[in-house]
Amino acid sequence: FSAAFGIAAGDVDRDGAIDLVASRRDGRRIDWFADRGGQFSLAAVDPPPPGAPNGTLVAMLRILATHLGRPGDGSLELSLLGLKLEQAPGDPLTNAEANALIESLRIYADTNGSGVFEESDELVLPVPTLALLGGVQAVPLEDNNPNVQVVVGTPRTYFVVAELTA
Repeated sequence: FSAAFGIAAGDVDRDGAIDLVASRRDGRRIDWFADRGGQFSLAAVDPPPPGAPNGTLVAMLRILATHLGRPGDGSLELSLLGLKLEQAPGDPLTNAEANALIESLRIYADTNGSGVFEESDELVLPVPTLALLGGVQAVPLEDNNPNVQVVVGTPRTYFVVAELTA
């Protein structure tokens, strides 16, 4: 704002968030900076599986990652997912309980945009053995992997899939 003459804050676009408006000293331009609520949105839905026979792949979580920046901004990259595994709300699974139920976890990218997990979706990362800390499985994602990069205006859907023990 080195060239700003006046700055005002208010809800310009009436979305409930405070935006900034700045006028330039030369009076030729007014800039509006919309509050976008951050540069990234990560929404998760845990659709209950209809039935899950042992030894099958079951989508346990659908994640929608959205880059909220402006056109021309570079891609954002997911680097770590923390997955909380619970028997019931507030009752985290232990390592032994989780590994007795789940043979492996897998993270998939929704390659066809259907929003529904299909085994033909792109495998991003397998997690063969669970190692929970307080019921949370940390899943570090590979750096510079195009499957975990999110471009402005192009939301990506991911699935956390459990391979149930036989």
